Amino acid sequence: MDHRSLVVAFSFLLSPLTAQTAVTALLVANTPIVVTLIDGSSTVTASQPAGALLQVGSVEIPTDVIRVHWTPPTASDPSCRFDYYSFPLGYHASTDVDLDCTLWLSGTNTNGHVQLDMLNAGDFPGHLIVDVLDDGVIEADSYALQWSYAPFTASLHAPVVVNGAPVPIRIRMQGMTLAPEWRSIQVRFVPWAAGTEDIGSSCTPNLIGYLGSQDVQDYYLAALPGMGGEALRFAAEGYGTLATFVVSLGPTRLPRGTIGLGPWCDDLLAVPLLDGPGISLGGGQWILPVPPLPGGLQFYVQHVSLGSWSGYVRFGITNVVRYQT
Repeated sequence: MDHRSLVVAFSFLLSPLTAQTAVTALLVANTPIVVTLIDGSSTVTASQPAGALLQVGSVEIPTDVIRVHWTPPTASDPSCRFDYYSFPLGYHASTDVDLDCTLWLSGTNTNGHVQLDMLNAGDFPGHLIVDVLDDGVIEADSYALQWSYAPFTASLHAPVVVNGAPVPIRIRMQGMTLAPEWRSIQVRFVPWAAGTEDIGSSCTPNLIGYLGSQDVQDYYLAALPGMGGEALRFAAEGYGTLATFVVSLGPTRLPRGTIGLGPWCDDLLAVPLLDGPGISLGGGQWILPVPPLPGGLQFYVQHVSLGSWSGYVRFGITNVVRYQT
């Protein structure tokens, strides 16, 4: 049985036969996961066979503390995480990792986003790659993000619709290192509230960076299920102390470059109906709780943030989200 057949069979067993299902996930190693120690003329390898990764596990070379550790999804959490630790002891020692896995998402009529969190905490950047949908369009690539010396983190988002056929998210980790190293990548599916849709941005990805700590994240707006008596809550990530949510009755946006503050995306909704600051959570995060509204309404929502970075103005705008009550 090939990997796709395994995923289909597994998701059928996990998913109840209803009009809308919770998203389930299966983590599969497409090829053996291999770690290698090279010390002079000596080469030592350890590997995990290809196939489904159903339990927390690792593959390692204990003599030099080289390890790949994985945490697979559970029934209540469709996410996975990989950590690579390398502590070569010999003066001429080097280590290598070769990991190629796919997180398969299964469900019906569920949209949301995939959150990608990456970390490099060593002197060599390594190579972390994530291809949402496994279509050749790379959503996260540590080389493209120009990682240099550690520590370095990246937090990125990509919209995903899970409806019928399993959705693949391909994860690769490669790269040789000559020094102590810790790399990690976490892939997490976040479901959205009913009646919402990400209609995107003209800027993909729309990255912002924090100088000094070498952290990057994208401007992003999500429509999450509400808490308490809320119908839903919009959750935004951005940068700066000045920020607001913008609401419009239509999706038309200004041409890029109209505002011209900084090099970031400025395709603002052209005819705002209203705006409001929402609630700041600190650290470049804001929420806007939405109470129950009458049926038959349609709104387009976006988030705008403005701040100063290394003496330069940084103005950024998220993707637009459609909400229909």
